[in-house]
Amino acid sequence: MQRPLSNLSLPADEFREQLFLFGAQRETLQQVRAPVGTLPAPAQVRLVNGKTSGSAIARCRRIVQASAYQWRIAPAATPTAWLPVVTTFAANAEFQGLASTTVYVVQVCAVGTAGVGNWSGTATVLVV
Repeated sequence: MQRPLSNLSLPADEFREQLFLFGAQRETLQQVRAPVGTLPAPAQVRLVNGKTSGSAIARCRRIVQASAYQWRIAPAATPTAWLPVVTTFAANAEFQGLASTTVYVVQVCAVGTAGVGNWSGTATVLVV
């Protein structure tokens, strides 16, 4: 329970110092709410076969400040011919309708309050 200011027995100088410290803490809290800047590229990207034929599941290490993830996948033979980007709120994505017996590469980037981060390294899998 907070005491009213009239019951405080602090000398005036100490009271001003405490008030200043409270103001400094308030500024720190405001800084925490500001955008954190561009997020790093996700790490530990993995791509494995899905439960059904022609599907694959991609995962990466979660980034705490990320609000979403954007995933892109392409055949390894044409690694710049990306299929449409998939956006998820989790650090994983499932791709379906992939060609069987084809090697695919996947990349992911994190989305935060300051925008989209850098793309990760690639992970590969032979889709069955």
